[in-house]
Amino acid sequence: MNTLEHTLRFTKDSFLKVRPLETSYLSPDEILTYKAGDEIPISAYTPNLQGKYIRVYLEEFDARSIETAPKQYYCFGDDVEIVLTAVSRGEEPSQKYPPVLPPKVDLKVPYHSQLNNLEHPLGACNVTSVAMVLKYYGIDSRSAQDINNDVQLEDVLFRKTEEWDEQYGYTGGERTRHIPAFLQRLLKEWGQEYGPGKLQNTTFKNVSTELEIKQHLAKGNPVIVHGFFTNSGHIIVIKGYDEQAGVWICNDPYGKWLGYQGGYDNDASGGDVPYSYKDLHAVWDVNGESWCHFPLS
Repeated sequence: MNTLEHTLRFTKDSFLKVRPLETSYLSPDEILTYKAGDEIPISAYTPNLQGKYIRVYLEEFDARSIETAPKQYYCFGDDVEIVLTAVSRGEEPSQKYPPVLPPKVDLKVPYHSQLNNLEHPLGACNVTSVAMVLKYYGIDSRSAQDINNDVQLEDVLFRKTEEWDEQYGYTGGERTRHIPAFLQRLLKEWGQEYGPGKLQNTTFKNVSTELEIKQHLAKGNPVIVHGFFTNSGHIIVIKGYDEQAGVWICNDPYGKWLGYQGGYDNDASGGDVPYSYKDLHAVWDVNGESWCHFPLS
């Protein structure tokens, strides 16, 4: 049997709910209200449910029946922190959730510009971002002839999406390279065949959080982000962050973005460019959706 080892601490006024639904769908007896600073003991927790909830268990439970444990509730992950209360063993409490992250991460993701692509350079941010991530994991499918002919990995990926366009009937404005599921397919198929076997645990989320991005980066994995950096939409790679500066460290295949509604400097390199948390949030978190690919080897 597990014992109460964790403390749930509310960092803002919030709730515990018996079901992970908006409060308007719950009856009053299904909601427990707490104030910022309130603390309660819990026996276990499961983070990142539906991208925003934590499931917590308020009583001891048998590990064999965790899913049916009594006093099981849900809270918003952004409203709480969880510490391990092991003071009985003479240890200081340590924070478990959200994980303590390094103040700065900067992964060595190689930079590729889309503007020198052989294939449709103005519309290939998608495959160019995928190519940067594949190269980071050491994946490259080009032949010696391709390399001698200055064919880049993103050109190979673009041609593959053209095959899919024809196969699946994407002949209008929307092409397979614009669709997250097909970008996921590129990552997984190239990882499987040329990895070999890498990137099979890669995921895509249409509702993501900045904390999830930082956690993924801190584990050594870059993130591909969709956003309205341009009117028609654009895709970049986030390769790190700097908490002190308040910026994401990015590889932008289109050049240097000049901030929200600022346009682009296409003559400047988009490699290792710092984009402020505020500016990127304005073009990434739109209408309640925030699209991210989380490559995982």
